[in-house]
Amino acid sequence: MKELTLKIPDQLEGRQIKEMIAHFLFKNHTISAQEAAEMAELEVSTFLLKNRQSKEEDNQSLESMPAYMASVKPVRKHVTLEEMKAEQDYHPIIKADFFAKAKAINIEEPLEELLGMLD
Repeated sequence: MKELTLKIPDQLEGRQIKEMIAHFLFKNHTISAQEAAEMAELEVSTFLLKNRQSKEEDNQSLESMPAYMASVKPVRKHVTLEEMKAEQDYHPIIKADFFAKAKAINIEEPLEELLGMLD
């Protein structure tokens, strides 16, 4: 990307300007969400969440948003996999235990019939 030097009013911070420009360029399909997030110095999910919130004022843009965006939440920048495992009390299943439990269930119905039961 190109760099640009601007003089901005004292009441605005550089980060605000970056987010505003990134939002404008993304909204006008000039850059991707990834590029806009990089420009705004945000995680992609955080940028999209902020973008979604501002789109609520613009019904046309809101209608074009994918439905899965309703579940997008900001991501913590500094969290390790080990911290996430501890928070969620994650314990992996041992392969041999899994197959033993699956065999003990003794399912005899064909897969198609089982899937049909899900309807």
